[in-house]
Amino acid sequence: MWTRLGKLLQIAQGDRPMIVALLLQAFCTGIFVGTFELEANTVFLEAFGADRIPFALMISGLVGILITAIYGYFSKQLKLRAFGILNLVVVIAATIFIVGGLQLLDSDQLDFVTFVCAGPLILITLLGFWTTVRGELSPSRGKQLRGLIEVALVGGMVLALFITPLLVLAGFGIHDVLYVGMVSLVIAAFAQMYILSRSGKEHGAYRNISGSAGPIRLFSTRYTALMASFVVIGVAVSVFLHFEFLSVTQGRFPGGKELVEFLGFFLGISVLLAWILKRFLFHWIKSKFGIRMTLLFLPAALLLLSIPAALFSEGYGYGGGGQAFAFFFVLVILSYLFSRSMKESMENPSMNLIYQSLSTRERENIQSGIEGVFSQIGVFVTGLFLSLFVMLQFVEFYHTSYV
Repeated sequence: MWTRLGKLLQIAQGDRPMIVALLLQAFCTGIFVGTFELEANTVFLEAFGADRIPFALMISGLVGILITAIYGYFSKQLKLRAFGILNLVVVIAATIFIVGGLQLLDSDQLDFVTFVCAGPLILITLLGFWTTVRGELSPSRGKQLRGLIEVALVGGMVLALFITPLLVLAGFGIHDVLYVGMVSLVIAAFAQMYILSRSGKEHGAYRNISGSAGPIRLFSTRYTALMASFVVIGVAVSVFLHFEFLSVTQGRFPGGKELVEFLGFFLGISVLLAWILKRFLFHWIKSKFGIRMTLLFLPAALLLLSIPAALFSEGYGYGGGGQAFAFFFVLVILSYLFSRSMKESMENPSMNLIYQSLSTRERENIQSGIEGVFSQIGVFVTGLFLSLFVMLQFVEFYHTSYV
């Protein structure tokens, strides 16, 4: 089967083991991302409820700023091989710490740490993975194989998100899912070490580029400042919707197996829908309407859903009863589903094309700075705003629909 696939994709005989290892790394990375995200959201809702989410998001943003800043520094200073291994070792060590916390930490403390660290760890895992892909594959080969690699990554995430609720229904604890994620990450690390061991000497050069753009210098030009601002605003909207989604989810599924089942299948469907939209719709919209309209597609869709959600939220908050809440619940779920799916299928691919317009000298540093440090600044600022906003006596969680 692998021989036929290699011939179909015109992969040289000597390159096929490395491509198989890259697909294995993508699949196992997807399993880790899916299990970690599902476990973190589930245990936090069960332990603390939605009221603590704004504060946890604020702390997660601070942790993310620190982690991505360190990530950005070492990505410029170390060789590709050393940086790739170091990145996965750090993520594995953090995961082992969280898994070890099952025995050492109080359950509530562990659940809080897991939720706070989930976003930053998943972010640097995916950033490191795609850095490896870009470093190991030539532009032409990367364009040829990127779709197959994305299928492996998405396949791992969907499998983890769909299988985890079934494991919980079979009697496994939700915390036990972390062991599956950790084992998958270890396998991905071995696959990456195999890939890097076969790297040519061209990957031995240092990644640091003299005069590269740091986070602050992204605002030195109007073009990169607009790019960073757009991404930060998008992250802020995603954080608002995430808070609203988890709030209504807890109202409908307070905990237990029903919560795991709903979150698992919902997140799995959103990942699968994002891949389908990107595979079959993104290029048609881009060619038909251009990058600008493609980027505006998500805000327009969210606006159409947010207006009725805000109206129904008033009915839910002031005596509208269960029927109004049901409408509000559906609208929030659809808004979050569209946000996750369209962000992955429309916004991120469009931004990747915009990054291609930058000079090779600055492209990777600007992209990692925007997607790393600045995205986490967006999480922190939004979490801080939500923490202050919900402290107002007249504010309920559904008032975030207006924001």
